[in-house]
Amino acid sequence: MIDSATRTESKAIEVHNRNIDSWKRKFGEKTKIIFLEKGWLLFLVGFLLGRAIVLSSVSPFALSFLASVWFMRKEKSFKVVLAAVAGALTYEWQHGVYIAGAMLVFLFFASLFNKVNQQQKILPIIVLVSTILARAFYYSILGPLTPYNWTLIIVEGVLSAVLVLIFMQSIPLLSPKRYKPALKNEEIVCMIILLASVLTGMIGWEIQGASFEQISSRYLVLWLAYVGGAAIGSTVGVVAGLILSLADVASLYQMSLLAFSSEE
Repeated sequence: MIDSATRTESKAIEVHNRNIDSWKRKFGEKTKIIFLEKGWLLFLVGFLLGRAIVLSSVSPFALSFLASVWFMRKEKSFKVVLAAVAGALTYEWQHGVYIAGAMLVFLFFASLFNKVNQQQKILPIIVLVSTILARAFYYSILGPLTPYNWTLIIVEGVLSAVLVLIFMQSIPLLSPKRYKPALKNEEIVCMIILLASVLTGMIGWEIQGASFEQISSRYLVLWLAYVGGAAIGSTVGVVAGLILSLADVASLYQMSLLAFSSEE
């Protein structure tokens, strides 16, 4: 009697565990379809990068991300444009107008040179030109261009061109058709830079005095330090702290704090 009751109970537990595993598998598959295949993960990243600003007025992330998506997954470009403009508008409407204008200029030149070979080499140049033209026009509306304005324009253009090459190494990792589970060193570093840039878009979000970007950066460092070890964790801490400190100078001490916390 007791043995039969024990067997029945063990079978019930086994069925329950099997149902939980099946539910987890279905949930993972649906999540993959929604975020990867339908491109909603790119939408979320584009929204946060549209908000990301460093040095108070430099915003090289959104246009570089659009160029990378245009090169790797062109069918998702329109969704990224909408996400980046929407994210920029949540920061400031003038910033949203600039992002929309820069992306329109980029799409014009990218469509114009779409048939040219070696797009990977041409796109950074297109992003550089688009950023300079859009930002120069934006500053000219506000007033006469000063040497300081031109310095910021050139810095933003160069950063945008460099970030295109970095994000191109990260976009394939967000694709559903990735077959190699092992990552190269350059892919890891590029993904870390992308994640740190995304954290910058969370600046200004607070719940009862707790900053979203500070909480997210700590969880990111802990997670990658657990997965990849102290070396990867410290790299994430330095990169995330550096980019966050560029967005908010008051957070400069976070770079050393995040770097050392990953080694504990």
